[in-house]
Amino acid sequence: MKKTLLFFLILSFSFSTYSYDRKSLVERFTNASCGPCASINNSWYNATVANLIQSGTISHIIYHVWWPGANDPMYLLNQADNTTRTNYYSVNAVPDIIVNGTRVSTSSSAPTVNAVNSGNAETSPFKIVLLQRALSDNLIEVGVRIIRDPGDHTTFPTTRLKVGLTEKMVYFQSPPGSNGETHFSSVTRKMLPDGNGTVITIPAPGDSVEYILQYVPTAAFLQAVNMDSLRVVAFIQNETNKYIYQSEMMEFTPDYVAQIIPQSSDIISDNSTSVTFNAVVKNIGMKTDAYSINCSLDAPTGWTGEYTTANGTFPLGTLDSIQVSSGDSAVIQVSVNPQGVDGYGKVFVEFTSKNNPGMSNETGFNFVTNSGIDVLVVRAGDGEFGPYVTSSIENVFDGTYGLVSRSALQPAGVDLSDFGIVVWQGSNAKRAFFENEVEKLESYLDDGGNLLITGQNIGSDIFETSGQSHFAQDFYHNYLHANYVADMSNLFIIKGIPGDIISNGIQIIANAIYPRSLDKITPRDTSAIAFLQYFNGPDVAGIRAEADNYRVIYMVAGFEQINEEATRDTLASRSLRWLKENIAVGVGNESNLPLAFDLKQNYPNPFNPSTRIAFSLSEKSLTTLKVYDILGNEIATLVNEEKPAGTYEVNFDASRLSSGVYLYKLQSNGQVQTRKMLLLK
Repeated sequence: MKKTLLFFLILSFSFSTYSYDRKSLVERFTNASCGPCASINNSWYNATVANLIQSGTISHIIYHVWWPGANDPMYLLNQADNTTRTNYYSVNAVPDIIVNGTRVSTSSSAPTVNAVNSGNAETSPFKIVLLQRALSDNLIEVGVRIIRDPGDHTTFPTTRLKVGLTEKMVYFQSPPGSNGETHFSSVTRKMLPDGNGTVITIPAPGDSVEYILQYVPTAAFLQAVNMDSLRVVAFIQNETNKYIYQSEMMEFTPDYVAQIIPQSSDIISDNSTSVTFNAVVKNIGMKTDAYSINCSLDAPTGWTGEYTTANGTFPLGTLDSIQVSSGDSAVIQVSVNPQGVDGYGKVFVEFTSKNNPGMSNETGFNFVTNSGIDVLVVRAGDGEFGPYVTSSIENVFDGTYGLVSRSALQPAGVDLSDFGIVVWQGSNAKRAFFENEVEKLESYLDDGGNLLITGQNIGSDIFETSGQSHFAQDFYHNYLHANYVADMSNLFIIKGIPGDIISNGIQIIANAIYPRSLDKITPRDTSAIAFLQYFNGPDVAGIRAEADNYRVIYMVAGFEQINEEATRDTLASRSLRWLKENIAVGVGNESNLPLAFDLKQNYPNPFNPSTRIAFSLSEKSLTTLKVYDILGNEIATLVNEEKPAGTYEVNFDASRLSSGVYLYKLQSNGQVQTRKMLLLK
């Protein structure tokens, strides 16, 4: 009878309505040598949880267990607390995910997201307020105030407050375990006072109770933990059924910490106009600080610039110092004048704290003139993705290029018609397009432009119900000449079509560092053909189309998804050359077409029994590519013929050779390059 009554009370509580919104708690158990843990991280977990944290939907904490790798450094630093929480939930396999005290499946993101949504749909009898009281090498002190709903009269079983200090992200130069991971999020560094938590005194309805929790960091803690990356996670847990009544999460704010906020977008303008960029330095620390300001410019010879602070106007490269009170901010204004010189320039604004010299941050702006640039790269996805394209352009293209974020296309007067080629570098993030971007791209192609567009989720964002770019369906069909079929996120290997002018011999293994969500597409009409496919087909991962006055290349994987630099370079080189062929005389500079003479490192290396060797030629010439042993004896001739300028890749089969170091040498038009490779059998 008593058990039945207790169950009834708990059940009735779960469906009660209170004044406070509930924030779900996601707890996860992992290990640096757990292969399946890395697998779910790369496939869905990291991206899903990061989005939930960013939206303020959840509190998040991860515990490291002692198996399968006993030397997991995150476990070793905090063995007692990790073990207590592991035993508390009777965790016997990893990965394991607990949402609001209940285990959920790790098969996909859906069970976690559904459990979070269900938990957040409930209300809570408690509100948690977190207060930072101290953060130093000598003391970490947290205040936790628990406020009870005024209308709540529930009788609670034993209830504990659990508080964890977590590090937002822990980085290693090389994997500390056997699963290949080097980045670990929300790592539990210490539970306060320990993994068992604190039995709380339930306050009267409408009242509150406050707990002060302290920790004196050990030498090992200070050596391993980045104090500027700490969070506190607090949750109230029913010890009878492990139900989480409420959770809250807060980032610590050190005494001296600041952020730099760009207030200007990248700019496309003419070469006679002075442009201005603004950045704000905001002191978000607890104390007043002074900052050393340095502004610089990486641009063509002849460009000039200056910057202005509250202290006056200074030439670029001159140091200034400004003082900013806690909670206040200061504006830095940078002006750049190209002085009639075409080109692409990068503006950098850097600050360094006077009281915490290790705290330095930087923001940057891009300025591209609307003349004299062969290729415009538009970074339409995450900020880190653009260099994957530009580095390949620098390696294989002898023309000029400029890089801007998509924000540079927002002003009404921006015209793309002066650029011979536009590279649209998307990512896996929605949304794929804004309406004015589509209008500008359609106008650009109508005027005879040439477009290389890459990125995940473009088709799904346009055609799936959850997408945000439905207005771009006509552009997708009639300008990209593509049909969207389905999301193919479970497929990671993309191959070229044998004999295709761009993709012949290409193989892409989608990079596991970034979340993979690739689309399956098909050519829509006779002007388009497939040039990339999944595995051996027939599912299509890339098309190229040639209309009456423009050419388009569309890839469902961005360059960031291509693991090997040589493959990125080959694909970029062939794509740009094919697009360049369509540029009318007078647009661009045909002398920029040739590539650099270059012999790439073979891949894989070491190898067994075969490897691929890529090279580029700057002009038509008799070309030889030969392999030698370490003594200089010729082993094989891979190329011996006249070849036009371009990028090539050949296969070397060493099945009949013994292990050892071999040399391969490229000769063309009086130029010679030699590299080493290692055969291991």
